[in-house]
Amino acid sequence: MSSRIEQLLINSFTGETRWGKTHDTSTNIYYRSFRIGTYASCNDDLFKDYTLKIKIKDILDKQNIEYLLNEIDNNSRFAYQINIDEYNYELLKSIYS
Repeated sequence: MSSRIEQLLINSFTGETRWGKTHDTSTNIYYRSFRIGTYASCNDDLFKDYTLKIKIKDILDKQNIEYLLNEIDNNSRFAYQINIDEYNYELLKSIYS
């Protein structure tokens, strides 16, 4: 049985929510990026699940994926953005699609 994070990864390759492309101008490298987290509710409540970082790292490390993980924490969103190069994107895609 797959975890919620793994299900989100599967859906990221097969569903409507896809990986974006991000360009790091300082290194001139293009990354595939995907965010996992929460948005603020209509009442401006924002649930922050700090365990997401460990869960994401465990899954990607288990699959030997090289990645950068950035935390996004502002008034409207709390998430972790996964950045991987094209090679690791294709490797992860072959595992989860």
